Amino acid sequence: MSEDEKDEKTEKMEGSDSGDSGFNGANNECGTFSDLSDTSDSSDILTIALEEKIKQLKEVQAQLSRESDLLLFRLGNSESTTTSPQKEDK
Repeated sequence: MSEDEKDEKTEKMEGSDSGDSGFNGANNECGTFSDLSDTSDSSDILTIALEEKIKQLKEVQAQLSRESDLLLFRLGNSESTTTSPQKEDK
């Protein structure tokens, strides 16, 4: 085995540093970075999912606001009925 063959095998094992490949250059299963440029479908799906999540959060926020208003209203009413003025101190 010549030196060139050894270097070639070592390069294949270590992978090349092309900067354009996936895991270690020789492994094409990981894909290339150029594959990431075609994300229009996934970004649409993410946008729809985020919009749905925002809608759900706004509904929860509105429900919590209503419940806190109701609790404050009940608290205000309970304080006014439990603390009656004592005018009979003569």
